[in-house]
Amino acid sequence: MSIDSGIVGGNEVNCHLSEKIGRDMISKMMGKNFEDVKFKRKGKVVTLASINSSVKIGSQYVVVDGGHLLHKIVWRKQATFGAIADRYVQYLNNKYGQDIAVIFYGYPDDDKNSTINCERLRRAAHSSPDVMFHEETVLQYTKEKLLANECNKKRFIELLKTASQKANICVQQAVEDANLTIVNTAISVAPQYDYVRVIGEDIDLLLLLTAIGIDTQ
Repeated sequence: MSIDSGIVGGNEVNCHLSEKIGRDMISKMMGKNFEDVKFKRKGKVVTLASINSSVKIGSQYVVVDGGHLLHKIVWRKQATFGAIADRYVQYLNNKYGQDIAVIFYGYPDDDKNSTINCERLRRAAHSSPDVMFHEETVLQYTKEKLLANECNKKRFIELLKTASQKANICVQQAVEDANLTIVNTAISVAPQYDYVRVIGEDIDLLLLLTAIGIDTQ
């Protein structure tokens, strides 16, 4: 087995016997003319590099915090919102593959009773006007200014959800705060995969994974 690559050779790999094989080949050459020297393929040294091998990598599922995802792509000036959404989809596919779920936080109807209403009120001081846009609309604001308005953010998340679902990416929207939904999703798929990764920056994710994960196991 190669320590560097993890490739495991079969019975045909015999490089560990190269000295013995070399001596046998030399002994067969003794007393023969050059043109009479021939070696069979099965008598040669076979290394890991000379065979077609594949590395088996454990199956993996990735659960991504949608709020964290929004910050990962730079919004280019004069790009359409559809093109921006497509860049997010491309980012997800290239970085995490096909077995993936993206969880966005929700917007409860009774926002006054929301546990994250204070955070929304804090951001409202820097809010931009409501902007009506669709896939073909050209971006006129910076990402930070546009998403500071909760209505704009909700509208863009809906657009991004549609683009992601068209690419067969699983997208969910939590009732409100996404952290619990992210953790429950990760735990629910864990028996089907060798590894489950949770992608996000909120410390609550770690706390919930520690608490709920231990109880589940």
